[in-house]
Amino acid sequence: MLNKEDIKIEQAVIHILDTSSSIPVLSDLCMELNNEVKEFIQGHIFRILTSDDLKQCGFTNTTSSVYQELINMSGDSFIQTTKYLSGELYNIMMKNVEIPSADVLYALFKVNSNMSLAILKMNYKQSYIHFVDKEENSTVNKIIKQRTILPSETQKLDEAIVLDFKDMSLKLIEKKFEINGKKAFYLSGIFLECSWEFSAKTKISVVNKTVEQLNKKYFEDDLEKKVEFKKAMYEQYIDEGEISINKVADKVFEKDLEILQEFKEKVDQYGLLEETVQLKSKQAIKKYEKQLIKTDSGIEINIPIEQYKNSDILEFVNNPDGTISIWIKNISKLIGG
Repeated sequence: MLNKEDIKIEQAVIHILDTSSSIPVLSDLCMELNNEVKEFIQGHIFRILTSDDLKQCGFTNTTSSVYQELINMSGDSFIQTTKYLSGELYNIMMKNVEIPSADVLYALFKVNSNMSLAILKMNYKQSYIHFVDKEENSTVNKIIKQRTILPSETQKLDEAIVLDFKDMSLKLIEKKFEINGKKAFYLSGIFLECSWEFSAKTKISVVNKTVEQLNKKYFEDDLEKKVEFKKAMYEQYIDEGEISINKVADKVFEKDLEILQEFKEKVDQYGLLEETVQLKSKQAIKKYEKQLIKTDSGIEINIPIEQYKNSDILEFVNNPDGTISIWIKNISKLIGG
């Protein structure tokens, strides 16, 4: 398992790509890597490499100038290569006004002696800062809007690239912006010219939405079916450390073969039917650990998924008048939240 301390920063440089200016501001020298800067860069790279938003990518055009610059990159050519890449990126940004301005930080780093390159596009945030002004020999403290604030160490980046020099494979986090009149991924599609597969988060989202559609269509949005699916996902992750979409579907819809077939056809349209999803973030699986029940009277109950079917702990009773009673049993102590 990767730890933040495993990431060893070798060189880093930052270039300013502000499209409100007529040209990018490119640095001629590397940054001084003091402890604060190292921790800042390490933190962002670690968050990227352990994110379930990460897409696995591969170059499709090995004759492109960007690929050639990257494959021939060395420690000695680091500055010049990053300047070239920034120029290419800036040209794309200038042609497509929806792409946000940013400082782009490039960092050569090692993990277990394996060299990689991180390209961190730090899109500007807006914030307010104080400003000390002088008016007729008097000091006036003002509040002004600062439009070029960088993301903090703990903030998640919307756009980032990690290149592994060992096999020239790419890991990518990106967003769609309007390109030539329609939303598209410009980092993978234009800048890198690479193909990609869905991130773990997107794969799970596709499966969740497909199950929700079928639940509404065939089971009138039945709560029991939702719980059954959530429980199958959670138990397989706990047992195997990963989630096989095929296995989950077979378990949830084993008695409904027509619905199972429809599920598989829908998921297969995305090429995900035979996929096994490996979640890196503990937070991603947490939402499968409990089932929230909301009543029409405003009461909410958060039930651990493993106890949902345990009649010694919980029981749902259908009353003659059509209402439902929930019995929570064997409570030794009530704790306020």
